[in-house]
Amino acid sequence: MLNRVREAGQTRGVIFVDFFDTLFFRTVHPLDVLRVWACQARTFLGVNCDWAVLHDARMESLEAVARDLGYGGAAMPPLRYPFETWMAALYTRLQNSGLFARETAFADFCAAALEVEERVEVASQVVNGAVVDLLREWKSAGKRIYVVSDFYLPKRSLLRFLEAGGLGDFFDDVFVSCDLGETKQEGGLYGAVLARLGVAPSEVFMFGDNRVSDCWQARRAGLAAEQIRGGRAGLVGKAWRFLLARRGANEPLRQTFERAFLEHERECQRGGVCFAEYALVFYFFTERLFFRLKERGVQEVVFLSREGWLLKEFFEMWQTARVPEGQRLRTHYLRMSRQAAAILRLRDLETEDFAAFANAGICVRDFLAGCGFSAAQTEALALEVRVDFAAPTTGVFRGTSEFAALSRSAAFRRLYAENLAENKEAFRRYWAGFGIAPDALAGVVDVGWTGRMQDALHALAGQRTAGFYLGLRSASSLGAGREKEGVLFSCLPARTAFFHHLSANRQIYEQLLMAPHGTATGYGLDAAGQAFVREDDKEAERGVYDSQIRAVQEEMRGAFGRLCADARLGGYAPEWLLRRLADLTVRSSLFATGRRADFMRAVSQGFVDNFGAVRVGVRYNIARVLVADGAGGAGGAGWSVGRGLRLGRGLLRVAVALLLRPENVLRYAAKMWAADNAAARLVWRCGGAWLCYRLFFKPRKQGR
Repeated sequence: MLNRVREAGQTRGVIFVDFFDTLFFRTVHPLDVLRVWACQARTFLGVNCDWAVLHDARMESLEAVARDLGYGGAAMPPLRYPFETWMAALYTRLQNSGLFARETAFADFCAAALEVEERVEVASQVVNGAVVDLLREWKSAGKRIYVVSDFYLPKRSLLRFLEAGGLGDFFDDVFVSCDLGETKQEGGLYGAVLARLGVAPSEVFMFGDNRVSDCWQARRAGLAAEQIRGGRAGLVGKAWRFLLARRGANEPLRQTFERAFLEHERECQRGGVCFAEYALVFYFFTERLFFRLKERGVQEVVFLSREGWLLKEFFEMWQTARVPEGQRLRTHYLRMSRQAAAILRLRDLETEDFAAFANAGICVRDFLAGCGFSAAQTEALALEVRVDFAAPTTGVFRGTSEFAALSRSAAFRRLYAENLAENKEAFRRYWAGFGIAPDALAGVVDVGWTGRMQDALHALAGQRTAGFYLGLRSASSLGAGREKEGVLFSCLPARTAFFHHLSANRQIYEQLLMAPHGTATGYGLDAAGQAFVREDDKEAERGVYDSQIRAVQEEMRGAFGRLCADARLGGYAPEWLLRRLADLTVRSSLFATGRRADFMRAVSQGFVDNFGAVRVGVRYNIARVLVADGAGGAGGAGWSVGRGLRLGRGLLRVAVALLLRPENVLRYAAKMWAADNAAARLVWRCGGAWLCYRLFFKPRKQGR
């Protein structure tokens, strides 16, 4: 095919080449490009409607304008008119319907629409290497080479496509029908280009995929011309893609998205870094979070706790890639922890019951740290109060003899009141530094799982808040001004689809999102009255971050950037997406390789519980939990196989639990890489995990 083209163009000094299906191929049908555009354009244009509504509005605007111009109904824009012609009709429709701000200028609307269209096109195009090689051969022979295209986007768009394909400085010039008001299809574009270049038709050779536009009309204008046939540009390939695109408004776009999702998942898993595929989870959490924030009218977004550090970075990356600067939400990072939030919720000594310190094993030293006492204050009290500060206690701390001894100390009572007052005043000043209006609705974002830190923020700062969490396992307190919702999975108002799958291994979310700084232990005021955050930077956590987590986060950043740049990731079915994310998280836990298991053990050994009875390292005694607890009950529902059936053997009890309530076993099965028994781990890896996944844990059409 190219040999005929090479021979035909050998004697001509000027080469005209078509763009689409000749120089570049689209990986999707042109109609799918418009659907993906609608998915991405909602955020850029600030349009408050579903992507399908925006797509249909654009297509119907196109048809109406085409009829006015005498073209009848048109599936694609008549290519002799500029992009602004079609956008003006859409702009009027959207304004009339109140779907975006009326004060938005048409120039800004059109520029944003064009930006999205160019991004979508770049993401769906691949270079025809064989044609480029031929053009390079001609270029080295001194021929002048021009792109001549029928297209509804202007010259600047094609220049951007060429730049993205590595051909930015290759061509002598680019000519597009919508800029010149003439088309190849109707024959007038050739004369317009020849006149601009000042060359005779006999000097020019034209080639492309379209028989009429690139051959017949070129020859009528006096040019030598040849058609490229076959391959993606061939009739069969075009017809097949056209039929796929016409099957329905959602089907081809869904297939495009699913293919892109799987490509990114495989690319993350090939990277050699454990759990980098979780970038997909955080990406779609970020995207869904943005739309929920916009729907609620939130303009100020506050990311909480150490996990919020990376979530905020991902959110800003997504906004930079997908949202015009004037429509981006303001983001803040609030350093907080369970311990810091617990201090803010404390009341005066006479009325506080210290229910937060009811966990068994807490000692006086840990109790004082949880109340905001410094190490120096604790040591001073240890000299006065004659109790063992390191001995563990049981039950609610307030009812212990150790607390009674502390209460008799005037120094303890004074320091408790001073520390509590300083923490609360310092936090108020710290919060005021964000500049959020008191009557504004602040979006509080955290990984999860109950929302207690949001409660402390609402109570102390008096700020209206709406909590948005990666997932909600349970809700601590609800009410006006402190609403909560899980973006990927939630217990409110009832458990969402794939709840158990997405929440099976919650620790991995926390560990992958670990921040490179210490845990907030409280708030203080310096000599100048400026608020600061007290932090405890444990050596174990720092070592785990440097040796394990940092590399994973770098890999996830790269993957997240690629996801932001891929315009195909739009128009998905929410149920399919959640099922796929659930499948990804379950498989990454159940099928943990030796390297992944080693990674999880190293991370778990460095995990520090800074609140209550301080512990370093997490150890999962899977055998004890599964056998003694009857597979963990019903995940909080109070169900126990052993209590009802009184089976003599623990393993049989686990089997019954797996058959009757597999969702309750999943969160333990996801940690089988840490089982104490080496034989059990071997059986699990050599087929047990696969069998349980296929029979019980694979996310189905309807989430359990």
